Amino acid sequence: MLKEDLICSLDTGKHRFTPKEIATAIKNKVCLGCGLCCITFHYTAPISRDLIDSTFEKKALGPCPHMQETADGILCTLHDLKDHTSMAVCRAFHCWDTNASNPEFKQFATDRERMYYAFFLSLITEGTEEDISMAEKLILRGILQGPVDIFSNLLEPEIAKFLKLCLSIKPLPRKTLYCTDIDKWASNKPKSVLFGFISQLGINVFNPTDEEEEFCREFLIDLEELRDFSPFKEEED
Repeated sequence: MLKEDLICSLDTGKHRFTPKEIATAIKNKVCLGCGLCCITFHYTAPISRDLIDSTFEKKALGPCPHMQETADGILCTLHDLKDHTSMAVCRAFHCWDTNASNPEFKQFATDRERMYYAFFLSLITEGTEEDISMAEKLILRGILQGPVDIFSNLLEPEIAKFLKLCLSIKPLPRKTLYCTDIDKWASNKPKSVLFGFISQLGINVFNPTDEEEEFCREFLIDLEELRDFSPFKEEED
């Protein structure tokens, strides 16, 4: 399956995963068949069924060519060969695994939470317009869920680059933005920081377009709050 196949596929008749369904599957240690792990991670996979002993490098945020979309989810066409040594990486990941023994991932209750974080980390730092369109589709299907606490761990230039990309997409990818903690990140910033940050986005605080005004009000701050604010003076209590 190619990325554009997923983006352009019709939604009519397709299953939408619910938070309750995902929680139940994790509790029962059952694979959902949603395909998110196959999309999210960077790993090696067999080239084909006939070349099962040869592998290729599958990049992060790239659907594996062996993935096949169905009405129920996204399945692997090589699933019957999952015990082969070349598929060791594919079968190693389980959404229900916990990270209690791994200090690097101790903030995640399960590997599905870690997967959500990994997806958004790649999307924000390396993603393209096509990747954001794919994220919108995955969120619509309930495969990718949030909100994910991600912005607090990123540098402002990384966040600005991502938001500028989002602003260039019409219509605005609201599903993707609402799956992040952008509102929480912005609410913890003083006006002086937000004034400068919004300027980094190429938005004129005093003369924004209607779309820019709406974006800031919805996700960052109402620009009315900044128009009487001078970044060269200390904020009043």
